[in-house]
Amino acid sequence: MAAKDSDILSVLIASGILGLRKFCLLSSVSKKLLALRDDLSPLGFGSVCPGFSDPSERGEVCRFLANAFERDDAKALQQILALKGMAGRYPFLLRQALQEHPSSDKCIEFLMLRGVTPYCADLSDQAIGTLTAARVTQMIRLKVLSPDSFCEGSRREKMRPLLNRLIENSQFQEAEALVVAGARADICNWQWCSRSNVIFLSDESIHTPLHLLVEALASNADNERRRQVAAAVSAGDIESDPDEPSAEEKGRQYIEQRKQGLSLLGLLARASKQAGCLDWRKKGSFYSTPDLMARLLPECTALGMACYFGDVEAVKVLSEVTDRVEVGGVQLPFLVLGARCQRLIHRPDGYSEEIDARCAEILEVLAELEGVDLNAVKKAGGERGHGSSSVPLADSTGPEYQPDRHTPLSLACSLGMAKSAEALLRKGAVPRRVRASASPLHEALFYDRNNDSETLTSLLLRWKADPNETVVTFGSAYTLLQKILSPFFEDSVRFGNPYSKTTAKLAKQLIRNGARCPLSSPPPQTVTETGGTPGLCTQSLVVPACSTKDAELVSLLCSIGGADPNGRGKAESAENAPAVYPVTHAVNVTEGGEEAAGLLEALASAGANLDVTEEDGHGLLSLTCRWGGDPSTVDFLLKRGLSVGGGRGAVAGGLRRIPLLEAAAWPLTEIVDMLLEAGADPNETGTLRGGDGKERLTCPLQAVMDQEEPGPGMVRAVFGVVESLIRHGACCPEISPAETESQPQPSGGQGEGGTGSGGRGGLQRNRGTGEGTERERSDVSPLYKACLFGDAPLVEVLRQRGQARPRGGGEVAGVLAVLLTDRANESQSEGGVGSQRVVEQWRLAEKFVSEEVVTFSSQSGLPGVVGFLSLLWRGKWNSCASPWAPRFGSGSWLADLIALEEARGPVLLDIIRALPQQEVEESLIRMDIGQTPHCLCGSELNLRNGDFSPLVVAIKAKWDDGVNVLMEMGVGMNRRNTDPQGILCSPVFAALDTKQWELAGRLIEKGGRVTSVEETGVRTGTLEFLPAELRAKVLP
Repeated sequence: MAAKDSDILSVLIASGILGLRKFCLLSSVSKKLLALRDDLSPLGFGSVCPGFSDPSERGEVCRFLANAFERDDAKALQQILALKGMAGRYPFLLRQALQEHPSSDKCIEFLMLRGVTPYCADLSDQAIGTLTAARVTQMIRLKVLSPDSFCEGSRREKMRPLLNRLIENSQFQEAEALVVAGARADICNWQWCSRSNVIFLSDESIHTPLHLLVEALASNADNERRRQVAAAVSAGDIESDPDEPSAEEKGRQYIEQRKQGLSLLGLLARASKQAGCLDWRKKGSFYSTPDLMARLLPECTALGMACYFGDVEAVKVLSEVTDRVEVGGVQLPFLVLGARCQRLIHRPDGYSEEIDARCAEILEVLAELEGVDLNAVKKAGGERGHGSSSVPLADSTGPEYQPDRHTPLSLACSLGMAKSAEALLRKGAVPRRVRASASPLHEALFYDRNNDSETLTSLLLRWKADPNETVVTFGSAYTLLQKILSPFFEDSVRFGNPYSKTTAKLAKQLIRNGARCPLSSPPPQTVTETGGTPGLCTQSLVVPACSTKDAELVSLLCSIGGADPNGRGKAESAENAPAVYPVTHAVNVTEGGEEAAGLLEALASAGANLDVTEEDGHGLLSLTCRWGGDPSTVDFLLKRGLSVGGGRGAVAGGLRRIPLLEAAAWPLTEIVDMLLEAGADPNETGTLRGGDGKERLTCPLQAVMDQEEPGPGMVRAVFGVVESLIRHGACCPEISPAETESQPQPSGGQGEGGTGSGGRGGLQRNRGTGEGTERERSDVSPLYKACLFGDAPLVEVLRQRGQARPRGGGEVAGVLAVLLTDRANESQSEGGVGSQRVVEQWRLAEKFVSEEVVTFSSQSGLPGVVGFLSLLWRGKWNSCASPWAPRFGSGSWLADLIALEEARGPVLLDIIRALPQQEVEESLIRMDIGQTPHCLCGSELNLRNGDFSPLVVAIKAKWDDGVNVLMEMGVGMNRRNTDPQGILCSPVFAALDTKQWELAGRLIEKGGRVTSVEETGVRTGTLEFLPAELRAKVLP
């Protein structure tokens, strides 16, 4: 039993796991074990030497030495310094003993016998900078300088080996001369402790010459710029520029200096290997650099540093002297990849590709080294700043389950490094999970759908990655195909729109490489973190696939992928989101546009039923029309035999959705024509949501007329739909007078540039409003709405062909107002309007007065036409002026009618008596639409047809009754518009010009005057004909 204990103890010591401190504690237990301190072999004290690769273990030596000085233990000092390579590794021990422990006589005597640390006081910082390789060799040959000499640093408390100082200065040839002469590779910088004025091992002492050289050669920001210049010089891309003569020279200097540094690196690496410090690790950067990479440098060997800094040439040099990676074989690939995300911050375009290419080259070099594991699994948090979003399954049970672990391949994919991933695959990396690692394919899919995901995914699938891998999230299992398409994971996408074109390409890649809809095959066995078996998500993939608007993807999913084209699914991530048919979602996501036809064709070819009705009553045809869809989609559905009649929903009292109603509500002229030609009933009543969000029973004419403040384009579209409906037999519904009177009041005029907003826009804004089960009938009167539009042709077509009869005084007054005042006819094209419309509209108005106004006035007990019109125009309508900028006439509808000889009669007189004051006055010139005294608008072609002052026109027409009525109403005796050029004729001058002397006198008595320009004309041409009494009034 004792023999076995002895063997176990020998194995424990020989393993080197004890370290210096624990070995000393163990050896102090007995005299027999204490004797092991004299044994310098790996079975004794020499077992601690391999541990010196750890910086903390090298620091432990300093504490051992300080303890020996404290106890004046010369034997312990002798034992530690007898270890291999230890004799010259710790300098200035005699100085430390003399200053800190002057009473330690035995230790001091022992150190005196060993000699002092080489030190060259004649080499100042400035002198070191002037050294050449020849001078260094000369000083060593003449014994003026030892290859292991120390010198003072920039501050007196720092003592540095001359070799380190030369490397820091980039004096590589001079440093090489020292190494050739036998300079130690295991000595470090030392620093005077300000705490006790003692030299001790500081943080800097972990930087060996090899570490310093690798960092000096590393790719910091300055070297990157010089690297680019050097590459351009080598390729001949840079020519001599007299304005910048130093650019080419700097490039050549960098190339030469780089060659010298790499030569020194090979020599120093071999010396470090011989000294046993090739695998020594260090942490952090020696230089005070703002480079984030250097400050975050993890603890690693010189080879690890070269990997971290992405120095391909340095890695190649160090790998040549590395037989086997004893320390950090698992870490090296992660050092290559883990720092790349820092390099990618605030870099120009193309820089990430350059970094990826360098990393790929380094990984290929590392793959040839024994001890490097390309399939190692390592925690990702310390390298990337965030963990993997994938969750391991079948091979991840028990305590080993950790979802944020990476292999080099999965880490490369998560960073979007396609070239590095390809290098790893070529060198033997597994394209699937390794133990509890993240999935490379999952990381590739979710790296960046707008960037490298497609390249990475294609690469992994070529290397036989499993496209049907399953991940567990939120307690359910999902295939990669489900997760990339599902709306539940749109927030997990790191960049871009989850339903982008790239997403569709990725899904198609998966399907073409074997991915299948999980519901078309038995679900794979999966486990969760707690060891249970989660259920496989059963959501339809076809619905979210339609969200990509890619018909090819939908076709592949249903044919090769085995998905059900009729399976309902959720299109939104909300838990209460309703499940819809794929065909319904295809229309919704494309808003019935051109892309909808392609998606529906793909679904129908796969066996989808197009004749479906959702719970809200919508079928595909009505839904397309509700979105204001494209005619091509409607044409496709009609050719597939879908009914143009309404469908009924399963909820809310059975809503009846009619395609014609939905199309008319926009209005969509072309689609309305298509539906009517296909047999749609122009009078069919169905459910339509109004601007207030309520569902009402509505007919097509009511739907098209229920617009809010329409612009010119909308009025023309409304007219087109109304005319089409009436042409196919539509009739205006019967609306009671009470319903008519309760409709909204006119909201004022709108200029030519107004766009307006249709009723369908209001519908879309109120889609979320609740609805009851009882259906009210719409109280919209098409004729009343046409009056609010102020468009005479629209009123005409509704009355004459649509069988619309005015109900109530409001509609009667409105029809008359539109027929009298509309001078725009916005529903018609330019060729359809002109001065002849004044005559046509007057005749309609005169007939309307005799047939409707007189009848309604007598039935209502109102005092004649004047009383009726006065009551309604002054109260109900406020103003009967058209809301549109005029396109024909003079600019005053009343002046136009007075100028019309057939209109000058009792009916027009009654109308004038009933008008508000503002309507009988001269209209002001509208500068906002470019009106002038000659033009109705900015276009020179749209000229005024006659004068626009009702009084002046009546005077010129010698219509005495009209003039008298206007004067009785108190119309202004002078022009309201200023006229510096004398273009406009004043009422007084009009009377003088037509030789109506008595009228001219009356006008002057009421304040009328001629203008200064007209006064000149009177003096030169008319004055002699004027009666003396009138002459005095005209020219007082």
